[in-house]
Amino acid sequence: MSRKVEALWHRIEAHSSDAVDQVWHAHLTYTREYWDTFCGRVLGRPLHHTPGNGDSTDHLTHLRNYVQTLERYTCGGGCGCGCG
Repeated sequence: MSRKVEALWHRIEAHSSDAVDQVWHAHLTYTREYWDTFCGRVLGRPLHHTPGNGDSTDHLTHLRNYVQTLERYTCGGGCGCGCG
């Protein structure tokens, strides 16, 4: 994991793209493989998923949060935006 990603990992809540979120939902159905293999062996730590609440604004909220994640990752800190 790069230093930039590692720093972001500890400081902010990150949001995935819709495509990644769909794969994540599918992966979560295999709980043992998700927690033991992916989180335990690949990441070395738990990675929780917080689903939306199902209302009509969920898609726009998810998109806005994803764009903010991309902006934080691109910035890398030092800009005063609170990302770094």
